[in-house]
Order: sequence, then C-alpha cells, then structure tokens
Amino acid sequence: MHSAPDVSLASCHFWAANWGLYNASDPTPASLTSAIGHMQRFVADTAGWAHALGLPVALMEYGLGRDAWGKGAGLLAYQPETPATHRDAYFAAVCTAARDSGYVGTAFWAYAGEARPPKGPSAEQSWTGDPPHEPAGWNSVFDRDASTLDVIRIRC
Repeated sequence: MHSAPDVSLASCHFWAANWGLYNASDPTPASLTSAIGHMQRFVADTAGWAHALGLPVALMEYGLGRDAWGKGAGLLAYQPETPATHRDAYFAAVCTAARDSGYVGTAFWAYAGEARPPKGPSAEQSWTGDPPHEPAGWNSVFDRDASTLDVIRIRC
C-alpha cells in the first residue's frame, strides 16, 4: 500500500477531546497545554512518516469545542455566544505545528456559517457541520466567530 503509484498524499486527523486528550470542563491551561503537546508530537510523527514515504501530508480534520465551563456548560457550550478561547489557542498551535513540520495544509472541522444548533433539547437535525452522533455545534466554527476566523486567516 505504501508504494502504490496512485497514492499521492498522506493525510491524518487529530481529535484531542474525542481521544480523551482534552478536558473541555477544565478552565485552567493544564488540559489545553497537554492537548497541544500531544498534538505537536502527533504532527511531527506523522510528518516524519509521510516524508519518509516521499509523500506530502495534510491534517484533514481537527477541532475543539467552545469553552464549556461556568456559564458555557450544557447546551450553551455549543452556541456561538459561548467563548472559544481554548479553541483559538489550540487552532493557532495546530497551524504552527503543521507549518513547522512541513505539512501542505490543514482543514479544521467544521465551518457552520450561519447555521445554529438548537438552544434546547430537540429531535430536529441541525446542519452545523457536526455529524449526527455528536452534539450540533460541538466543533462548529460559526460566521460570527471573529477570533477563531482571525486565527484561521492569519495562522493557517
């Protein structure tokens, strides 16, 4: 498989919260710092493997939820008005690590644009970019997420 002539790109995903490497209810820098460290090692390792195969590499999925502590807990954790300070710092670190490791690009998950998750329990599907098995808005970047969009525009 590694020498297949039609394989022209290596890609990977990194999900700090989904993989238990980030605690979204911890407002201190400890969990964020740990998640960034895991991500940096992962990015460096996967870049090394891809480059050893002579392939460019791209981080095709990564994300982090909003600040889900204090008044941002529960369903409010998925709403655009809940801050995303940890996510902004994490996205900046991802883009820096990818660039420094020779990645050809990154793709955060997911741009929700004007879509909004429900504010209460709902049986309706909200198309925010998050898959049906995850809460709507969990990893969404909304059109009004100015700080996150600035990080993406400037750093990624």
